[in-house]
Amino acid sequence: MTGCTNRASREIDRQMIEDRGLPGAVLMEGAALGILRLLQERPQPWLRQPILILAGRGNNGGDGLALARMLHNRGIELRILLQSEEGLSPEAALQLNCIRNMGLAAEVYEPGMSLGCPGIVIDALLGTGFKGRLNSPLKELVEEANKLTALRVAVDIPTGMNGDDGSGELLFDADHTIALGYPKWAHLTSPRLKKIWLVRLEFDP
Repeated sequence: MTGCTNRASREIDRQMIEDRGLPGAVLMEGAALGILRLLQERPQPWLRQPILILAGRGNNGGDGLALARMLHNRGIELRILLQSEEGLSPEAALQLNCIRNMGLAAEVYEPGMSLGCPGIVIDALLGTGFKGRLNSPLKELVEEANKLTALRVAVDIPTGMNGDDGSGELLFDADHTIALGYPKWAHLTSPRLKKIWLVRLEFDP
């Protein structure tokens, strides 16, 4: 199986949006629907327990917010914690506005805030664009999420991991990682990842 670099993954998105004319929000809906289907297909009762969604400012966070809307529509108990309400990508801002219009609460995480006792934690904080190390308050949020006894699921790349080489000092400790579109190099090479799933998106071949 072939993997994509971070740069190649972003270029595929750009071509679909700018050259083919497929809106980014449509790609986001496809990603969220694919994640939802995967969660529904698991033999364990994954969707019968409270879910905590951690959503970042970029399109990875937008994927998480779109997923939150779909879970809410199916009557699943969930809580949404945001990295921030400022500096959101246009697609993430659209998804946040939509869920709030539906009456869903989305809190901004502050260090020291309790994460509660969810059955599943879904990490949609940072995606393929991340390099370096996590800073506050993301550092504290990931540390607290890793302490939970919940099942931990990462969207595309666990927060804190470089998608090109799998490096990262502190990572969201995902039990399951759901790659979007194509595997990234880290999915194929990092021994730090556990179970990996692939959600294919409607990219032009």
